[in-house]
Amino acid sequence: MSMPGRGDFDRRRFIVGASAAGLSFAVPGLAGAETSADDLWAGRLEEVVGSSDAIVTLEATGVSQRVSLVPGAEVLHGRAGAVDDLSPFVPGESVVMRVSARDDAGAWQVEAFQSLFTGITTTVTDAGEGSDSIDTASGSMALAPAAQEDDPVDAGTTVKVTVWTDPDSGDRYANAVIPQG
Repeated sequence: MSMPGRGDFDRRRFIVGASAAGLSFAVPGLAGAETSADDLWAGRLEEVVGSSDAIVTLEATGVSQRVSLVPGAEVLHGRAGAVDDLSPFVPGESVVMRVSARDDAGAWQVEAFQSLFTGITTTVTDAGEGSDSIDTASGSMALAPAAQEDDPVDAGTTVKVTVWTDPDSGDRYANAVIPQG
């Protein structure tokens, strides 16, 4: 999936930024970029303020921090995919961001902001062609729009699924379904 005006934004070419306890995220736009672990922050979204600002409680410190998207920031939501602003994000969801400037007295400037996903490996039990959901040994999941563009996967195939869970409903959305082996 390419987004006009957003550079080479292809979810299959994301660089996995971290993986811990089954949680994973991809940091868009990092290929060849100078980025350190100090630039990457995870937290829980408390509130979306307008289209480009949010309040996030930082996982590492427990402190609530206002963050602002810089012009051209890359934004990826667990269900909606690549978006232009923070409006699809849900208070309570886990997020990760790449910070370009930190000012503890004011808003941090953010170059990339996205939902935090859970990575699971499972077996497909039913993947009806043209369906908007997939049944697996780990349960049924709706396919996010980006995953609906993928080639169908046959029942019995082992897959790695990148899952976003809606904090309000508990519904799970497969953002990517990648056959293994």
